[in-house]
Amino acid sequence: MEWQVVAIVSVWVFFFFKQRPAYDCSYVFGGSELVIRNSGMPARTRVMFGPPAHASVYFIYGMYYCCTAVSAPEGVGEAVLVRALEPLEGIDLMRARRGRQNPVELCSGPGKLAQAMGITRSHNGADLTNGPLFIFRGENLKGGIVTTTRIGIKAGAELPLRFYLAGSAFVSKK
Repeated sequence: MEWQVVAIVSVWVFFFFKQRPAYDCSYVFGGSELVIRNSGMPARTRVMFGPPAHASVYFIYGMYYCCTAVSAPEGVGEAVLVRALEPLEGIDLMRARRGRQNPVELCSGPGKLAQAMGITRSHNGADLTNGPLFIFRGENLKGGIVTTTRIGIKAGAELPLRFYLAGSAFVSKK
C-alpha cells in the first residue's frame, strides 16, 4: 500500500445554521437545501450528526466526491470541508488518479483532492483517528491563516467560515 501524505491548506466550515418550522422539515446546509423527510435524516447528512473525527463523504453534481471532517459533538450537524491540499508524498499515485502532472493541479479543489486521494463513498463514516484516512496536527506551518467568506453559495455567504494558508499555491481560489 502506497501512502499519500498531504498538508491541508484550505477548509470551509459547514453547519446546519437555520432550522425551519418543524412541519417544514428542511434545513439550509452549506448554502443548499436538503429536505429531511418523515422517514428520517437523509443518508448524505447522517454521518455529519454522528461523533466527531469521522469523515462525511458525499457526491455532488453527479460527478465529484467531497470529504468533510465531522467537528462537533454527536447530534450537532457541523463539519469542516477539506477544500485544498498540498501533496507531500505519494504524488505519482495522485498524478495517475488525476491524469495531471503539475502538483498544483492535483488537489486544488474538493472534488480534485478526493479523486487524487482515492476518496469515495466507501470512506463515509471512516474514523479519522484510526484510518484508512487520518488527520493529525502538522508541523512547521509556513505563513498565516487567512479568514474570509465562502464562495459560490448564497445562504450564509457573508459569514467568515473559509480558512486558507496565506501564500499557498495549492489553494483553489483566493
